[in-house]
Amino acid sequence: MTMRIQKILTTLGFALIASGGATSQTTVTLEPVADTTLYQFDPFASNGAGTRLFCGNDLAASSKRGLLQFDVHASIPPGSVIRSAQLGMSVVQTRAPALPVDLHRVLSPWGEGTSFASSGQGGGAPATPGDATWFDANFGVQQWAQMGGDYALSSSASTVCGSTGRFTWSSTGLVNDVQAWVNGTAADFGWIVISGESGTMTARAFATREAAAGQRPTLTVTYDPPTAAIVGYGTGCAGGGILPMTITASSQPTVPNAQFSLRRTGGPRIATFVLNLFGDILSSPLPLTPGCDLWGNPGTLLASVTMPAVLPLPIPNDPGILGATLGLQAFAIDPATQTFASSSALQLRFGL
Repeated sequence: MTMRIQKILTTLGFALIASGGATSQTTVTLEPVADTTLYQFDPFASNGAGTRLFCGNDLAASSKRGLLQFDVHASIPPGSVIRSAQLGMSVVQTRAPALPVDLHRVLSPWGEGTSFASSGQGGGAPATPGDATWFDANFGVQQWAQMGGDYALSSSASTVCGSTGRFTWSSTGLVNDVQAWVNGTAADFGWIVISGESGTMTARAFATREAAAGQRPTLTVTYDPPTAAIVGYGTGCAGGGILPMTITASSQPTVPNAQFSLRRTGGPRIATFVLNLFGDILSSPLPLTPGCDLWGNPGTLLASVTMPAVLPLPIPNDPGILGATLGLQAFAIDPATQTFASSSALQLRFGL
């Protein structure tokens, strides 16, 4: 169960959560969750725990390529709109002239082990379990489809790097990459760093996430949090009543919304009513009884609560639930007539 769903369940348990509050636009700065170097001259070398990440060619025209990955899902809610994305990295050593350094989106999962190269770290170290190398995406477990890494041929961003210092990359391509990762339309495997592979002595060393705090790579993203939305499913059934049972929301599930509530209408006149909370809604309903359907995915049932005619569900001012979705459907059993009813279903997306 995700932290966002846990927070929603706390909310539906009628306990408000104190927090800093949601804002209309947010900027976050992330550090990598993994980074390393691929060494062409030794296809089984890596530098997973090292403080330097390399790109470019050495004196023998053998290439080095850097990998880095950020966990955007941990900080950016699903449904957010990415407005800008900027990568910052620090060159800590080079003899190369000023050259473009390109970022390409990685297409396969890769790992970071505990290898730590000695001296200047340009020679790499023997790969350890989990390391990415020129040959392996995950040493001893999974090879790259193409040696040297699987990545998009077109670069997402490029900037000219000179001698030591801080350099930044920002482009529409970076925005598109981060947006795709947030949307789930592309897997977040980070970027590969490539430069100067047609010459010699073009190598550069960048600081990694293991380096001093002021030198580490950073990804700064500005985004608009997701907007609140409600999607309805089905029409419900009447059971022993006259009208089909339906549930409706008093307003959009905005964060915050202290007055948010659900209203139940129709269905049996006298019955036991419950509201089921689901993590997901089915694309096609499951028939329960003639005319009565289940829309909530039963494998994602989160909780059940008593469903009065009006159920207050105050939404707290907690940005941690932005972008989370929740499925809702009510059910009733009329003990007098032994009839069953299910309501229409709603899927809420918490937003601004």
